Amino acid sequence: MPIEACTLDGKPGFRWGKEGKCYTYTPGDEASREAARAKAERQGRAIEASKRAAELDGSLSDFIDSVRTAFRTQFPESQQPGAAVVESYWVRDVFEDHVIVEEGNQLYRVTMTVEDGQPTFAARPEWEKVRLTYVQEMYVSEFKGEFPEIPVTSGVDLEALKTDDPEPFFVTLPIAEEGAVSANGLEYDTALVDELIAQVNAHRPTGIMGHLDPAEADTAYPEPEVYWLGAAKHGKRAWAKGYVPPGKARNTLRRLKAVGGKAATSIWGLPARRVPTGGGKWRAEKFQLQQLDLAPYERAALKLDGRFAVTAEMQSKQSNKEDDMLTREQIIATLTVADVPQALREQIVCEAQTAAGEQNRIAELEAQVRDRDTVVETLTGQLEQYRVREFEHALDTQIGELVNWQVQGEEQTKKLDAFKNMLRTRMLAELGAERTVERIAEVAQAVWQEMEPLAETIRDALAGPAAVVGGQTGNWRDELAKRAPELRQQHGV
Repeated sequence: MPIEACTLDGKPGFRWGKEGKCYTYTPGDEASREAARAKAERQGRAIEASKRAAELDGSLSDFIDSVRTAFRTQFPESQQPGAAVVESYWVRDVFEDHVIVEEGNQLYRVTMTVEDGQPTFAARPEWEKVRLTYVQEMYVSEFKGEFPEIPVTSGVDLEALKTDDPEPFFVTLPIAEEGAVSANGLEYDTALVDELIAQVNAHRPTGIMGHLDPAEADTAYPEPEVYWLGAAKHGKRAWAKGYVPPGKARNTLRRLKAVGGKAATSIWGLPARRVPTGGGKWRAEKFQLQQLDLAPYERAALKLDGRFAVTAEMQSKQSNKEDDMLTREQIIATLTVADVPQALREQIVCEAQTAAGEQNRIAELEAQVRDRDTVVETLTGQLEQYRVREFEHALDTQIGELVNWQVQGEEQTKKLDAFKNMLRTRMLAELGAERTVERIAEVAQAVWQEMEPLAETIRDALAGPAAVVGGQTGNWRDELAKRAPELRQQHGV
């Protein structure tokens, strides 16, 4: 059961599924937000632990564990004698009809069918490569109607803007609305809308006209064409105010204002997790807003009421002349070959030939760099796969040492495997993002101390009733319990 966003007394928060308490946080305060999420996660672990102690199977978590067990059974680790493990998979997420599998640094979508409670999975050649993707959401606006006054967040020096731009140009527009669902299926719940407002106010993101190519998201940094200064919520709608510096974006917005045209905004960022809610819809958890761009109206994913306003602009004759002046590119576009003098034409041809040679050399160097990057990427991927396999092997070994019980019968074996998977899931949750071999023993000790009473209960249940010999029980566990103080002193435990 996932962590869900919730609201309590008008404040955003997190809870465990539908049954947990709503722990609230202060919008814009990252420490407060993470503390609320941690409380919900702790409550969730307590709820799930109580369910599992009462019954080993039948819960959603047990279903997930059974899916992972079935996957590992159908696709076991393959190993050559005397060699390291060459394939190791981890079921990262479980959905109704498919799972997301992690192999090294590659993710796959694997189709799953469940018959008589037993999951089966598509063959290895049918796996579909997937990857974490950036979310891009657009909202339509137009230049008419009434608009709220959006305060500029603290830390913005408006006077400094006016130093280089005596005629500052500001826009106010809606960026999100509670309860709305975009064409991409993203549900805008209260937590997401409040988080967008908080991040605009805290980080004051920039934007461009159009969008970054996802392949360039980690390296490209085009010159910003809008600087967002503040955001606020009026009713269920989130509004933002931005400063547009002189240039293409300002000219475009000014003309759209003059003709009553429409524009759109694009929310560009990366969710830490997509949570399906059914019917092709999903929620975004821990959304990281990276840019708030301007985009064409026709590409809008979520059409609000289309409002877009210039909230502050100082008009002057000079700004009107700006639209009338021909640019250098426009002047060149009107020239023909006959208008260019012969000497200048020869110079242009010579420069063009030199530039062509330089471009060829640049292309060769770029190809060499790409080849090197390919080799580095391949080696990095192989190293990461080896680390994952090493970690999985160490984790399985540790669990095997903790739960080295001998059981008989298929039913008992299934229950033992279910408990091992429950222990594995608990250890992975404690390890978090730091999945290293060095931390396994430390985390295993902490988790085992927490789960030892439950483990002993399950162990005894799987072992069956004690044998009766001469009127007394002959269960070796009873004898071991009696000798526990002696054994601890003997072995220094």
